[in-house]
Amino acid sequence: MTRTRRLAPLIVTVVVALTLCACGVPTSGARAIAKSQVPSAPPPIPTTTQPPRDFTQLTIVLLNAANNVAHPVIRYTPQESDRLSTVLSDLLAGPSPGETLDGLTTAIPGTTRLIGVSPNPLAPAIVPSGPVTVNLSADFLDITGLDQVLAVEQVVFTIGCVLTPTTRVVFEVQGVPQDVPIGTGQAVSRAVDSSDYGTLSCAATSVG
Repeated sequence: MTRTRRLAPLIVTVVVALTLCACGVPTSGARAIAKSQVPSAPPPIPTTTQPPRDFTQLTIVLLNAANNVAHPVIRYTPQESDRLSTVLSDLLAGPSPGETLDGLTTAIPGTTRLIGVSPNPLAPAIVPSGPVTVNLSADFLDITGLDQVLAVEQVVFTIGCVLTPTTRVVFEVQGVPQDVPIGTGQAVSRAVDSSDYGTLSCAATSVG
């Protein structure tokens, strides 16, 4: 009786081993898979930077962080929001994280808000005959010296790229007219345009 009980597990083991062999399953060791049998990875999903059809291209002017040279970059906005106020609000928001990594910056304080712009035409549009008045929050006055020159330049150049380089710009802070510095550092009380800050190029290029 004891011998019969001892043989039972052995018989079960032999039966299981024979079954696995019949099914083609190896009973010992790991078998390497040939490279030709390894399934290839799925192809990457293509991405695109093209905007939706109902978006339009606009240009804002940031700064090359290495040399403070004006650097135009492309923005896209829905056509129904295609106004000068949209472009200026985008400018005040500063560079995106990716643009910062690419070496772009801004001299405009990040807390500056656009209170209003008049006239506020569609962009591009018929250039207004008179100057464009840009009304900014008091944060715009938190900078001095070269940074103030560069900040004013960014606003003027951005408007120049949206409308025309000869478009004149008047600055207000909280509705109060402001003297602004031109490229030489001299403060003027008149309307300014792109020619007061050098040559304007609105063609977006890589930083470097």
